[in-house]
Amino acid sequence: MKTTTKPSSGIFLLLVVSVLSGEVTNQSSPVLVGRTSRAGGGSGGGVVRSERQVFPGSGEACGFGQAGSLDLCDWAHSNLSSLHFALSSGLNANWLGGPPEDGSDDKEGGYVVFETSQIPNISGRTSQSAVLEGPLLSPSMADGSCLSFKYALDGLSPEKLRVLLHPVTHPPGGRYIFDGTSLSRENEHAADVVLWETRDSTDGVWRTAEVVYTSPHPHQIYLEGIPRDGAQLTRRFRGYIAIDSVMLKTATTCPGHCNFDGGFCDWTNEREDDDFDWKLGRGSQNPSTGPVMDRASYTHGGNSGGYAYISSEFPRRSGDRARISSREFSSTKGDEPLCMRFWTHMFGNGIGTLRVLLHDVESGEERAAWQLSGEAGNAWYQGQVPISSFTSFKILFEGEVGRNNLGDIAIDDISFSPGPCPSAPQTAAGLSGDCTFEIDECGWANVAGRTDEMDWERRLGSNARTPISDHTLGAATGNFMTLSGVSVQRAGDRAWMMSPVINGSSKPKCLSFWYHMYEPFIDSGGPSLGGLKVYTVAAPGSSVQNDIGSFHPPVMTPIWRLYNQQAPVWKYAQARIMEQELFQVVFEGVSGSSRANGFVAIDDIAFFEGDCTTVPMSGYVNAGECSFEKDLCTWRNTSSDRSFRWEMATITRRPANLPDKTFGAPVGYVYFDIFSQTQSPPVRLVSAMPSTGDRVCFSFWYAAFGNGETTQLRVLVGEGSSSNQKEPSAGDSAAEGGRQVWKLTAAHLNTARPEWKPAQVALDGSRPLTIILEGMASNGGFAVDDISFHPGDCAGFQRANMYFLARRNLWIAKRHLTLVLARPSDERGRQINKQKEEEEEAEGLSGQEEEEEEDSTPIAKFESAETVLRDRFMAKWVGKRSSLGKSSAPKSPVFSFNEVDARMIEKKIEAESRRSLGLLGRALGPKILSRRMAYRQAKPTRALPVNVKKVRPGLFVTYHNLMAQDCVDKIIGSWPAEDHHTTVSENVRPSRPRLEDSSSTN
Repeated sequence: MKTTTKPSSGIFLLLVVSVLSGEVTNQSSPVLVGRTSRAGGGSGGGVVRSERQVFPGSGEACGFGQAGSLDLCDWAHSNLSSLHFALSSGLNANWLGGPPEDGSDDKEGGYVVFETSQIPNISGRTSQSAVLEGPLLSPSMADGSCLSFKYALDGLSPEKLRVLLHPVTHPPGGRYIFDGTSLSRENEHAADVVLWETRDSTDGVWRTAEVVYTSPHPHQIYLEGIPRDGAQLTRRFRGYIAIDSVMLKTATTCPGHCNFDGGFCDWTNEREDDDFDWKLGRGSQNPSTGPVMDRASYTHGGNSGGYAYISSEFPRRSGDRARISSREFSSTKGDEPLCMRFWTHMFGNGIGTLRVLLHDVESGEERAAWQLSGEAGNAWYQGQVPISSFTSFKILFEGEVGRNNLGDIAIDDISFSPGPCPSAPQTAAGLSGDCTFEIDECGWANVAGRTDEMDWERRLGSNARTPISDHTLGAATGNFMTLSGVSVQRAGDRAWMMSPVINGSSKPKCLSFWYHMYEPFIDSGGPSLGGLKVYTVAAPGSSVQNDIGSFHPPVMTPIWRLYNQQAPVWKYAQARIMEQELFQVVFEGVSGSSRANGFVAIDDIAFFEGDCTTVPMSGYVNAGECSFEKDLCTWRNTSSDRSFRWEMATITRRPANLPDKTFGAPVGYVYFDIFSQTQSPPVRLVSAMPSTGDRVCFSFWYAAFGNGETTQLRVLVGEGSSSNQKEPSAGDSAAEGGRQVWKLTAAHLNTARPEWKPAQVALDGSRPLTIILEGMASNGGFAVDDISFHPGDCAGFQRANMYFLARRNLWIAKRHLTLVLARPSDERGRQINKQKEEEEEAEGLSGQEEEEEEDSTPIAKFESAETVLRDRFMAKWVGKRSSLGKSSAPKSPVFSFNEVDARMIEKKIEAESRRSLGLLGRALGPKILSRRMAYRQAKPTRALPVNVKKVRPGLFVTYHNLMAQDCVDKIIGSWPAEDHHTTVSENVRPSRPRLEDSSSTN
């Protein structure tokens, strides 16, 4: 907690932001005494406020109205600055800024918002913030008041949001009478108290804050939004601070919060499992131990306030314990832990131990979340600890008596806020892994030996290559961890920082931290800052590590990663950990190319219980992911022959001088390059993909080089782990070597000047899979980089796929229909045609000309239908008309996707075929009927035989069924053995229909 300072110029600067409303009816809460007119209170001049009596505590929140009838309730704009909060709603979010919905998820609901990129008109005003002034409130009772509100911060320009308490002894613009006592006027703000603040962006998501306070004086609540300094580049970028649902209520309605001024709030002394009770106090009676005053008075001055403490005087003995317990809390969600903050005073040479325990209500088990022992000096210090639980729980403060009677321990001002925080002070965190890096590294250390090329180092923000504030203090005097910059590093050089040993659990844990990844200048080669990765590894002494043996390196499991520039501000991250044995966490910093000029930093590491999701989602990582900077990660070659295998690119050996995709460096990818006069065996790279429980999008980047006619790359998928998967061989079927899910030949790629192109395919992650990258070539090869997995289906390339797949099917239909109609399928049919032609010639008709004219009509109508269908797909999925001719091949390769998508596309093509190819059916119908009639005239007494033309193995088209729509339906379900117009994967091929019911089977 801090107080604002009075500027030397005599003009005060407010340092707080928050919201308050007030309609109350409880004696223990402050009374709203009214407000007179204030000049300059609003954006348009003076604001006249009613002097009605309002009683905070009624439970009514100020929601700032609805669109069309927005209202500030009893709040007013401060005249200290030309910057103001504005009334708005979600309807104006893209126009004026702010969240798309208010705090109750109503798009038309009102809220106040401060656009932080605006530059103030500083004429006569020095404040760089926007301030809302609350109504004048009477002194609170000892129980205190609770201010609750919702807030949202987003963008690069917000600095912080704060709540300020402003004591009033003379009301502005008039005189107020309290209990017959006249108040003298005072405009000074030096006594303003910061009750609450946050600097963390919520990414536009509404969060709830609660602030409990007491005041012996009439007072106002100020809500202040502070933008970044005008000299910072980020100030120019749009951002906002929004506030909604402000409510002033009794302190007892905010569970867990307590300042002990009016009692223990909802905390109670335990009746069992301890030896004595906590007490309430205002000041120690022994100058050798205990606090002189409560924390608020110690920090801000004054003579009001109390605290809770344990007394170590007689008859207490060393080891006696006193426990105070909170009310029962509901279980926390995986992504919604709490941060509990409190103040403690531990003075005296007989100080024992203070602990924070979490008590599982269901099982009765307890675990220590925070612990501090020994004397800490005659001062109040703030402590904090992350709170989370899978079940309902209680929080306990346990004080233990030390070696003598000079061991009083006191606590004060307990509060809760959403989100995790590292345990503090660092000495109380122990070896939990939590760290703010303000004092030291908390047991985190660089890995010894030659396993990496760089080190992590602890730095002040003022000493970093790009001066920034740390996250903990928000000041340049704070510390964080960053990659060392003592020398120029090569792209791909790594620095490993390892945590102390952490206990595993059968329940998932969550790692949270803040990262800063910024590259001020990016050249034409693209971002090249580097990367940040997080792994877990079995710790020495665990059964996993013992099974591996001392002569093998431990297996590192990736849990999070990001590459290159993210933002010029601190960003929040979290990753799920599932380790049942002892484990350690490794932060890996990866250097980009030599032209990198930014830096990578981390701060405020915390661990908490919870089945959390990955934040940000782009940080999601699977065990098979690899950028190939230094090794193959979990991928392995299936061949030991160096002439026929995947290789890491090196400075002296890399195809076509191809740069790395990740950082643009000369090395950092894998490739195969085969030159063989005979048929070479395929080269395979294999890795296991553990089960994720849902669909996964497997993506990578590829580049082709050499002779493209013989060069191909396939992705095969097998069941189970790679150790149990049968090795596939050349020409293998999917059942033997894995099911093909993606395939590409380089026939239509620019292999002379290879470029990196993306590819992706959706996989079923409900069970463990083996993924195989298979390459074949006689003079050339493929390079692959940045293999990654993302939760959910692939969506990036399906729109283009649908057009190319539709065009492919139309081309096939056209080819097969032409074959069927070109000639009869048996000798008898040819005789019938010859006889018909002779009869026509005898009648003096030009059969040849008539045949040509008749044939031209279906082809023309087919081309028209093809154009309609092509344009329809292009307009809907690609957004522009296609200029491809009927014989043109697709200009870019087709990317594969899953079987569900294939069935959807098949249905869509079938529907489009029925509509757009109706012209073709009407054109072909007369021709087919004329041939049937010719046959009947030749043999009128015999049944029509089944003259069959074999279009493809398994698909037969008869003259009986060769009506246009049936023909198209069946032919769309067929595929030729070879098709050089494009390449698609096996899993997108529509299934083959059965003649008897025209249905599809796999």
